[in-house]
Amino acid sequence: MSDPEGGLKELATSSRVDGKTTLIDLPPELILRIASLLEVRDLLAFRRTHRFIHTISQDKLLWGSIFHDLRLPLPRTLRSRHLDSLSYPELENAVLHSCMVEHWWLKERKAVFTLPAMNSSYRLLDFLDDRWVISIPVNGSPVIWDTREIPPKLYQLCESTSHAFRTETSGATVAVDPHQGDIIIGLRKNLRDRSTSQILRVHLADPKADCLQLTAYKTIDHLSHAIIALEPSRNAVITDSISAGIEIGDWIRSRVVGISTPNDYEFAFILGVRLVGDYILSFRSTCIELLSVPPFPDTDGQITYETNPASYRFHLNYPDLAFTGASLSEPQQNPESPEDSRIVYILAHQTTIGFFYFRVTIYNPDYVPSGPRARMDVDLLGVYELRRPRVRHREEVGTRLVLGGRLGPEGKRGLWTERSLSKLKRFVVAASFDQSCSEAVAVESGDDLRELCEIAPRIESTSDVFVVDSWSPDDDIVRCAFSEATGKIVLGTRDNRIILL
Repeated sequence: MSDPEGGLKELATSSRVDGKTTLIDLPPELILRIASLLEVRDLLAFRRTHRFIHTISQDKLLWGSIFHDLRLPLPRTLRSRHLDSLSYPELENAVLHSCMVEHWWLKERKAVFTLPAMNSSYRLLDFLDDRWVISIPVNGSPVIWDTREIPPKLYQLCESTSHAFRTETSGATVAVDPHQGDIIIGLRKNLRDRSTSQILRVHLADPKADCLQLTAYKTIDHLSHAIIALEPSRNAVITDSISAGIEIGDWIRSRVVGISTPNDYEFAFILGVRLVGDYILSFRSTCIELLSVPPFPDTDGQITYETNPASYRFHLNYPDLAFTGASLSEPQQNPESPEDSRIVYILAHQTTIGFFYFRVTIYNPDYVPSGPRARMDVDLLGVYELRRPRVRHREEVGTRLVLGGRLGPEGKRGLWTERSLSKLKRFVVAASFDQSCSEAVAVESGDDLRELCEIAPRIESTSDVFVVDSWSPDDDIVRCAFSEATGKIVLGTRDNRIILL
């Protein structure tokens, strides 16, 4: 570590005791090496022992290596930036904030605020951009809360722009535009003679008024099925079509292309999808498949269908059972591979068994005519089995049932709800996942997952963070969402209340 003015040397010798050799007499590089081996809590105590140690610990490489080793979630404001572009203060603040959230993420908590029941049941409840809670009712305009304030500040659409929500909504999904920070809403609307899809944009960069303007919206008549994913950076909307399997639409040009489903996958229901480069990663109830996206029609307003077999398909074999739900992380670059590859983490569950934590690595996801073909590897990183098994009708079952789960955008934290079979208790379970590959189990197509569960590592970092003990069905938790970076949790009940933890 260069010190042309001799300031560090003078600082190190200014408090030397009786001429004896002490820790601060070591070369700065060796002290930094010692600091990098400490836990964050011990490092903070270590740097307070001497001004010299505190000074040299303000090192970007030190805090960058700590952040890389911890593998903790980043706030969305930093998530799109490369680690090398972050300054020392940004890295240190990110590490300290992430460690603080990790410390209390698995702690039991109480309701911070309960929002009153809505007049209509909601199709969607989600946590966006580590700040916004959005709820979309069946009838009525979206309602948005700013969780940076307690009580949360309420925002609604202005009357002049709320006409887009006057018809009943039968499905909804949301995403954040990474470039402008706007919220993109995808709706399936039921009209008198047909169903259609609407794409709406709400500007939330710096709201100052109590009502929000709907800045733009687009209707795509060709997309009449349930919207399952949005990709704002590509103007892409993906729907689950019974006849075509999957439909991909460009909401700017109103062009739609459909991918037909093989006959043997008619009942392999789609539980989650992600657009990864020029491919679609689809998680079904019995398989994982990678589909190349066909070219869009040449004319605006057209729709075409193509039979496009999966580039790769992994059959998930669990005898007599199929997955009932799944949540997928956002695609992430794989820094450890020399090839162009991206990683998607998947948290899949079966109601009576528990959760499976997968890592899917997609190689060469960007199509190049003369380049290598895309492929994918699947690894099982962990298994969470329902607690306290007991025997009933000669079958081993858990004393709890899984009601649903969510995975954070980086796949490092998860949240799900369970229900007790013997008592009417509902449990909100938080989890932190180990994404290291040291004990990962490679999955081949057709492998018996029951056998892989015997050798796969267990998901140990879990805790019941909130418990509802009530006989009333109105207190059932039917929706849950959370911010991976801040650790805030929002729950939705059957009687349309929203609880912030």
